[in-house]
Amino acid sequence: MNEMIIALNLTHKDPTKRQIFQNKDFRIGLSYAVNRQEIIDVVFVGQGEAWQAAPRRDTPSSTSGSPSSTPSSI
Repeated sequence: MNEMIIALNLTHKDPTKRQIFQNKDFRIGLSYAVNRQEIIDVVFVGQGEAWQAAPRRDTPSSTSGSPSSTPSSI
């Protein structure tokens, strides 16, 4: 599986860029605007799976899925 994360510099030296990058609504909009499947098709020659940087459903730290897979410390 390919792993790639696009992250913004939230502490950018340029105050205008820093303000934009720190805006949660901008980051959410950017997340919706990115065509993940097109990146997979073009960059990774169709090999990969679109995914958010959050924990995967099959990891113990994920809150989705069955209650038995969720750590009791959460």
